[in-house]
Amino acid sequence: MEWLFNRDAYADSPVIRIKDKGVRIHLSTHMPEAARRRVQDTGYMTPREFSDPIVESRIRELEPLAPMVSAMRRVRDAQSVSKFLEKLVRIVPSPTGKFDDGWFTPSDLVDNLPADLRGGMSAMRMSAAAGNGVPGISPEQATAVLGAWASIWQGWTAGASEKVQGAVDRLAESLPSLATEGVYPSVSQRQAEANYYAWGKFTWGMWIYLVGALLAVPALVTGWRAPRIASIALLVIAILVHAFGISLRWYILGRIPVANMFEAVVGSVWIGVTVGLLAEFRYKTRVFLLGAHVTGLLALLLGGFVIPGGGTLTTIMGILDDLMLRIHTVLIIASYALIFLASVIAVTYLFGYYFRADAVKSSHVGFIIAAAGAIIWVAMGQVFEIGPDHAAGMIKRSFAGPGIWIRARGLGCAACVFRPPA
Repeated sequence: MEWLFNRDAYADSPVIRIKDKGVRIHLSTHMPEAARRRVQDTGYMTPREFSDPIVESRIRELEPLAPMVSAMRRVRDAQSVSKFLEKLVRIVPSPTGKFDDGWFTPSDLVDNLPADLRGGMSAMRMSAAAGNGVPGISPEQATAVLGAWASIWQGWTAGASEKVQGAVDRLAESLPSLATEGVYPSVSQRQAEANYYAWGKFTWGMWIYLVGALLAVPALVTGWRAPRIASIALLVIAILVHAFGISLRWYILGRIPVANMFEAVVGSVWIGVTVGLLAEFRYKTRVFLLGAHVTGLLALLLGGFVIPGGGTLTTIMGILDDLMLRIHTVLIIASYALIFLASVIAVTYLFGYYFRADAVKSSHVGFIIAAAGAIIWVAMGQVFEIGPDHAAGMIKRSFAGPGIWIRARGLGCAACVFRPPA
């Protein structure tokens, strides 16, 4: 919200990050020495630098080049957030629409105001979409929403936290009343979403899988009973944490979570891990135990650090909004999890065979597998931007938490809490 309401204060602050080194060089060659070094070394540009016509011209020159497509898409995403965030914050539901219909920005309500109030909303009118306001919203409703929104704006820029909180409370009461029944998430769903994000989308369950995998190794190698029992106990706990995260996400969305890569990976692997646990109870080989832990560990590791979007709640694509297609999707992605589980078991047996037959060959196999994994990891880093720098353009000041549901193009669905600047 700081960026939304107080953007001008950061016009000369380096807060927009460009990830790709080559793009940094292209966009900064015309700058003074100090600014050029900062951009090329750190990747951070100021909004004023980013808005320079020369920078825009070079972005247009680079966009058509095939090797630069992904990099320039990230630059455009950063540009959208840095310049047009107010057009992405869609918190006003459609009074006449369905659950998956587009929502509106507060600025779109300006034309719904009484005529005598529109004159003082010229700044908002400039960012409003062309049209005659939002159908189905009365002047009184528009006044209530825009009045609360204006109070948030004023309180935020003044650092008046009590004023902001009061306005947020009024907005949280007004917005759900605009939507038809079943369109706006309930209070319990919004609170559940706040908790879901606060608990890190439960990807921290990977640490339980990791400890369990470390215990499964001596259980497999030595045949000892104690590490096997401890590893099974940790696997049960990890599965329950994993399942609770999926269930909470299901409750928040009101549908089975199969809309994006995060949901597909995390959901399918839970099925695979559960199958691994049942197989371990049945066959007691210990290799299923190790495979289940490694499978769960990798899935939550990918969900927390690799997969684009980081698990942000999103709407479902229209093509998947069908019962049979959802069943088909769940079965397909579950098969991927089982294939990976099988691959872990296969690699374990392969290593064990070579270790008993020839320790040197075993080390060769281990090296080949490690090298292949390193190559895949590097490749994924190029595709998915692994690590803390995964966002192409990041604003240093962030916002997230409970309160108001947002449906934003390119941002998905999220809840926001409003923190006035210190």
